[in-house]
Amino acid sequence: MKLWIVGVLIVCAAMGAVLLSRSLVVEAIEIDMKVKISDHFGLNADNDALRFGMIMPGTEAERGLMVSNRHDMPVKVTIRTSGAMEGWVRVSENNFDLLPGEGKNVTFTVHPLVSEYGEYEGKAVVVMRRELF
Repeated sequence: MKLWIVGVLIVCAAMGAVLLSRSLVVEAIEIDMKVKISDHFGLNADNDALRFGMIMPGTEAERGLMVSNRHDMPVKVTIRTSGAMEGWVRVSENNFDLLPGEGKNVTFTVHPLVSEYGEYEGKAVVVMRRELF
């Protein structure tokens, strides 16, 4: 009886490992996001982060990002945001598939939900997972 239970546990663990290996995170890239709310507009062309520059209350700004699959397998891409800007950022495409060597341009649009002048920061995380099955 005990041997049967051990056998079932081993089979369940093996099946779980196979399923987990098919959905492992291959890569996760964290990107800083910044915007300044001011009484005038200003551009920031730096490309070391998603810098939206200076915008006025009630307006929005866009930045583009090329997401590329440099892996030898198809991946599922998911993008999430966090920090003070979490609810302010729309992503043009999310939860999409990329084949090996394929890339996709994604647009991030920030529309602040506050009108107080100041600098606000957040993070965008691009997660690539192995395709399921």
